[in-house]
Amino acid sequence: MAIDHDSQFLARARAMVDAAMRDPERWSAHLAQAELLLIAAAASAPDDAALLTCLGAVRCDLGNYGDAAEVLQRAVQLRSDDRNTYFNLGVALLNSGKRRQAMQRFRQAASRRASAATWEAYFDPHAQ
Repeated sequence: MAIDHDSQFLARARAMVDAAMRDPERWSAHLAQAELLLIAAAASAPDDAALLTCLGAVRCDLGNYGDAAEVLQRAVQLRSDDRNTYFNLGVALLNSGKRRQAMQRFRQAASRRASAATWEAYFDPHAQ
């Protein structure tokens, strides 16, 4: 059974990400719960680019940039046209020391629209 972008998995995962933003002391715990929800959803819908985009965002937020880049590259291979896919991949690559590749992904993100079903990874451009 395919998971709809408006599924309870995405909504619940987004709620956990929002909780992490409000409660920095439990940042990792909230994001780990979001990651588990998205992994479960992706197991049922491995070719859902929106789920992969959100999983990549959460993995970026957890600092797991290599794993994030892997799932986001998969979303790109699935022909995602979501701005957040490319932005999040840029974040993962930049934080993995791949600046040139990251800049390319940020440029690609700039020419696309963000899906309402997905979100951006946390990114502080001044921290680099």
